[in-house]
Amino acid sequence: MKLSKDNKLLFYFFLLLLIIWVIFDSLKMIWSDDTFQKVILAPLGEESYKILAALLMSFFVYIGLNIPIKYAKNKDVKEKINFLPVFYYTFIPFAIVSGVLFGVGEGPIPNILLHFSTTTLAATSIILIFKRVNDKRWKIYYKVLAMFSSMIIPILFHSIQNQYANIGYANNHPEFDYLVVIGRYLEENTILFNQIRFAFVLFIIILVILYILSMRWIFKNTKNN
Repeated sequence: MKLSKDNKLLFYFFLLLLIIWVIFDSLKMIWSDDTFQKVILAPLGEESYKILAALLMSFFVYIGLNIPIKYAKNKDVKEKINFLPVFYYTFIPFAIVSGVLFGVGEGPIPNILLHFSTTTLAATSIILIFKRVNDKRWKIYYKVLAMFSSMIIPILFHSIQNQYANIGYANNHPEFDYLVVIGRYLEENTILFNQIRFAFVLFIIILVILYILSMRWIFKNTKNN
C-alpha cells in the first residue's frame, strides 16, 4: 500500500516514537531505582508512549470510519476518508485522554495534572510543527526530527517534576546534584517550591493555551463562513 506524503510523515514519526519508547522503557525496567533513569530516561519513554497511544487511537477511529464505506451497499459511496483530517480533529483530544489515564495510573493528583499538561502540550506542538514542515522540501527524516523536537519542552517539564521527587536523594548523594539543578533552583528561589505547585501552575498555563487556540480556531472558522 502506497502512503501519501502526509501519511508517510506521520508513519515515520510513529516508528521513531515506537523505537524511543521500546528502548527507554526497557532501560526503565533495568534501572528502575536509578536517579538518572528517573530524571532523564523515564520522561523520554513515557512521553513517547502517551503520544504513541494517541496516534493509535486516531488510527483506530480512521479505520472505524472507513469500514462502513468499504462495505456500503450504496456503490456511489466510494471515496475513503483520509487519515489527515481524522488526525487533526482527534489527536489532541486523544492525547489528553492518554495523559490523564497515564497520570491516574501513576498515582496522586500532581501526576495527573503533570501528564495531562505535558501530553497536551506535546500533542499541540506536534500538530503545529506538522503543519509547518509538511509542505517544505526537506528530507523526510528532517521533518520527523523537527516533529520530535516539538516534544523537548514537555519532556523537560516532565523531567523537572521528577527532579523535585529526587532532591532529597541528591541531598544524601551529592554526585547526583547535577540531575536536580533546575528543580532545586525552582524550589529555593521561586514560588514553585514543590512539585504540587509546579504541576498546578503548568496545568493552568496549558488550559490558557488551549483556550487561546480554541478561540483562534472558532474565530477563523466563523470568519470563513
